[in-house]
Amino acid sequence: MAQEFRTFKTEVRNTGDRKIVGYASVFNTPSQLEPGLYEVIAPTAFDSSLQTDADVMARWNHDDQYLLGRTSSGTLKLSVDSRGLAYEITPPNTSYANDLKALMVRGDVSQASFAFIANDEQWSEDSKGNVVRTITDCQLIDIAPVNRGQYPQATSSIRSQAMENCPAEFRSIIASRQKTVTKRQLDTEIDSLKKLINARSYHSISESEQRADLLQRIGLLKEQLAVDMTRRENEERSRKREIQWKD
Repeated sequence: MAQEFRTFKTEVRNTGDRKIVGYASVFNTPSQLEPGLYEVIAPTAFDSSLQTDADVMARWNHDDQYLLGRTSSGTLKLSVDSRGLAYEITPPNTSYANDLKALMVRGDVSQASFAFIANDEQWSEDSKGNVVRTITDCQLIDIAPVNRGQYPQATSSIRSQAMENCPAEFRSIIASRQKTVTKRQLDTEIDSLKKLINARSYHSISESEQRADLLQRIGLLKEQLAVDMTRRENEERSRKREIQWKD
């Protein structure tokens, strides 16, 4: 399993006694990785890491150069409550730690993230037809106050990691949902351009050129829709062939 990163915009603050506290993860909160695919962190996700006394680090932006604390030295304390994974850091008296605290006071750093390796996960379909990946157990690597988070718009690397162990039947559902969403978005944009054309009167040469430009944009959107639909169909066929080959 590959190492993954997830970020949540939660309360991250610098307390009066020089500690940094917050939540690195929030439980039972669906986060969209891509159209048709959501992820949930289960309340049991961090139990094994906390019970085995794993040496978890706290690092600013997950960077080794900005170590803030670790559980083995007692400078990082982790706990789980009904909301999520809470942490308390006693940072060093260093220039970068003091810079971080100043940025937190200003509100420039307000998100927290955690790095993990998924040990166990469950896949399901919700009432709206979306696929949900629920992480029920993971190896916690570190927690981190971060400048920029990975949620809600996930990167392509996150999506590929999340899909690594996705069962075939759920891959098909996700592909179908993506086709629907993409087509709906492009159809909406095309309709908007058509309404714009119909709402105008075109008399001068420049106005006629504007109309021609709008019609050209509609044509390009239709081409984009056709290309996108073909690409997704080819990807789905490739996935099916890969699954058949593995079987």
